[in-house]
Amino acid sequence: MTAPPSHHTTPHAPPPSPGSFPNARVKPHRRKGRRLPGATAARADLYELRGQGRARSPEKVCVSGARGAHAAPGSARRLIDDSKEEATAIETELLRDYRFGQQQLVEIWGQACALAITKAYPLGSLARKQPTVLVICGPEQNGSIGLVCARHLRIYEYEPTIYHPKRSSHSLHQDFTVQCEKMDIPFLSYLPTEVQLINDAYNLVIDAMLGPEADCTGVKEPYSGILATLKQVKIPIASVDVPSGWDIEEPSQDGINPEVLISLTAPKKCAASFSGKHFLAGRYLPYDIQKKYELNLPDYAGTDCLIEL
Repeated sequence: MTAPPSHHTTPHAPPPSPGSFPNARVKPHRRKGRRLPGATAARADLYELRGQGRARSPEKVCVSGARGAHAAPGSARRLIDDSKEEATAIETELLRDYRFGQQQLVEIWGQACALAITKAYPLGSLARKQPTVLVICGPEQNGSIGLVCARHLRIYEYEPTIYHPKRSSHSLHQDFTVQCEKMDIPFLSYLPTEVQLINDAYNLVIDAMLGPEADCTGVKEPYSGILATLKQVKIPIASVDVPSGWDIEEPSQDGINPEVLISLTAPKKCAASFSGKHFLAGRYLPYDIQKKYELNLPDYAGTDCLIEL
């Protein structure tokens, strides 16, 4: 008889302690003097609305007072925002009519998030000697995107650690988890409630916990406790698509305060008043979908798959 295959289990990393790093056991090679480039200059007409062949509804135009680093003086961003219903409809159409795969979309979004991190926080700009990043993943699609983001950050020579308190039973989610484990990305067994431990161990936190599908009015444990901790951390937070604790339709008055927001497909309505560094990853959308949903997406520079707004 053939012996049954053994199952490899990646041990949980212990919680961080001041001055130590939970993933210090894995040190990817870093070439001296290497620096990742910052955001490239956007075209002068970045924020101009592109004609789509029909008039726009004034209430759908999202005007943000925050200016991009390369916007002309006095110009404001004008983008079509995305409601929860439209975001769901666009994704359904991509999967059903355009035959995109769920794994394909999550991979596109996750890699774009990792690229946004390299632009917002280049290796050479990090405060700590080791490029440690804490990625907090939820059980739904945003959590899967966080797992892919962590994997790509490892490839880009960052040192991510994942906190994934409630793993999904979905096969796709499990596949992304295995990929991270095979790349020796450590998983925390629990998140320290002592905020200073997090501040001392990591350069930033990536919030991939509660996405557009979450109900922010009834956040339960362990996520309510994690939100309380994130509100106290002093290191930067970068949120994926919708900051955890925010309502997708409107800005939150009681949620976390991320320094960076990475919008996927199109900015959501809650991003209208976001004043931090804002990236958009939506270049994969077919033109017919952009036209149908009146998505006035900006022009991406060169071959870039994301853009800073």
